[in-house]
This record gives sequence, structure tokens and C-alpha cells, in this order.
Amino acid sequence: MHGGGWLQTFFDQLLAHGTLVLATVIGGGQLIIARRQALIAQTQADHARRKLKLDLFDRRMAVYEIVRNALRRATATREINESQQVEFLIGIRSAKWLFGPDVSEYLDKILWPGMLSFGLHNSLAEGQYDDEAERLIHTQARTRTLNWIAAQIAEFDDICAPYLHLDR
Repeated sequence: MHGGGWLQTFFDQLLAHGTLVLATVIGGGQLIIARRQALIAQTQADHARRKLKLDLFDRRMAVYEIVRNALRRATATREINESQQVEFLIGIRSAKWLFGPDVSEYLDKILWPGMLSFGLHNSLAEGQYDDEAERLIHTQARTRTLNWIAAQIAEFDDICAPYLHLDR
């Protein structure tokens, strides 16, 4: 029995150390898996962030194109009709959520009233008048407003430029 005692002790110690080694191996494997999961989660988060930036850029670009097209069309055709005004107004409604307050205020308080003024003077310049001087007043106002609209193309580009980058 005496010989069996040391053998039993040996196996007990071997089992204890083996359990420790096994626990270390399993723990190390779990650590490797956890690190890989963290890397995958970080990669997915980075991908989602890039997708959000791209979606925001696309939405901003859509508003930008609506405004640019309206300005170009007004300067090219020298008119803006009611349906074009409605299209413009609908197109700029989302600007306050997509851009900063500078762009939203510019569109709502500067450009939109200018487009309305152009449409009004355009209609009045084409009206029937007994006094040609009154038509001349509206024709000149239409020309001034049209020149102002043409200048707004570059102004709008400058205001929107900081927002039309994928790094923002």
C-alpha cells in the first residue's frame, strides 16, 4: 500500500497540474476568441460609420443638386414657374436636418425669397400695362434679380462646400 500512496500522490499532482494547464489553455483560447470578436465588432462599427457618412453625403448632394439645378434653370431660361418654385421648396425642406444652420438659413431666408421675387417680377414684366414705365420697372427688377440669382450659384457652392466631403 505504501507504494500505491506515492503513486496516488503523483497522479493527484499530475491531475492538479494538468487541470491548471488545461484551464490556462482554455482561458488563452477564450482570450483569443474575445480579441477576434472585439476586432470584428470594431470593423463592423467602422463600416457602419462609413455607411452613415456616405448616406448623409448622398442626401446632402441631392439637396445641393436640386438647388443648383433650379438656379441654373432660372438663369438659362430667364424664368421660374410655379411648379419649379414648389419643386425647389420641397427639395430644400430637408436641408435643416442635413446641413448646419448656415445653409438652412441661407436657403429659407435669402435664396427662397429671392426666387419668389424673381418669379413675381418675371410675371409682372410680362403683364399688360397702360403705362410702359411700370413694365420697365418690373423688367429692370427682373434683370437685377436674375443677375443676383446667377451670383448665388457660386455663393451656394461656398456655403455648401464644408458639408460636401465624406470626411464630415
